[in-house]
Amino acid sequence: MEAPKTMEHKIGGIQKDALRFELQGVKSDLVGAHPLESALESAKLTQEQINRKILGYTYGSAFPLKMDSLLDSRGLPNQFLLLGLEVMTRRLDNFGFEDYLNDPPGI
Repeated sequence: MEAPKTMEHKIGGIQKDALRFELQGVKSDLVGAHPLESALESAKLTQEQINRKILGYTYGSAFPLKMDSLLDSRGLPNQFLLLGLEVMTRRLDNFGFEDYLNDPPGI
């Protein structure tokens, strides 16, 4: 059973408990990501779309669909499928903190 996120207060009715359920700030609601972060994310999405088109032209239209089915599978049984997935998505050349900590990404 999940605990409620609000608590009834004797004087003011329902009041949020900021110390238990995180502090809410106005700035965090108004300010988005850094402009370079959003530009990097959009460039990454554009590059993925270009790579999908190239793979579709090179190997046929079934290959990107097969990649989607592999990316959507949540229950990957072993590390060999993760290696194949990294090869197909071209993430094998990037060395991130997951590789340093030997922590496979949650796909």
